[in-house]
Amino acid sequence: MTCTTSLPPRSEARQTRSDALVLFGASGDLARKKLLPAVYRLEANGVLGEVPVVGVASSPWDDDELRAYARDSIQRWGRGFDDEVFATLARRLCYVQGDYRHDEVYDQLAARLSGHHCPLVYLAIPPELFDDVICGL
Repeated sequence: MTCTTSLPPRSEARQTRSDALVLFGASGDLARKKLLPAVYRLEANGVLGEVPVVGVASSPWDDDELRAYARDSIQRWGRGFDDEVFATLARRLCYVQGDYRHDEVYDQLAARLSGHHCPLVYLAIPPELFDDVICGL
């Protein structure tokens, strides 16, 4: 995969609120212990809004398996748990499975993000995969 990017000068960049959250490495230890509990806290505090939360990883999961993983993670590593708050978050939680080095994962991600144009992307992955993900995006 070849990648070239150019960003606008900082003075030209628009400040726009993100309309989706994408977590690369969603099945990993950092997501389990820190990110998923933090996303839950954002939801509980009313900060997350109605944005979809898309987990991306290579684990052979589907949406329900990610939701079960998130529930367990939040109950184990979070600070409190409310079934209603989690249910609200879980409705917007979905999963994309694939290898970060293959274009198909980005096609699936684009389909999940349909109608959303300013996602916030978090890379909870090994640094050697950063280039693959950035180019894929």
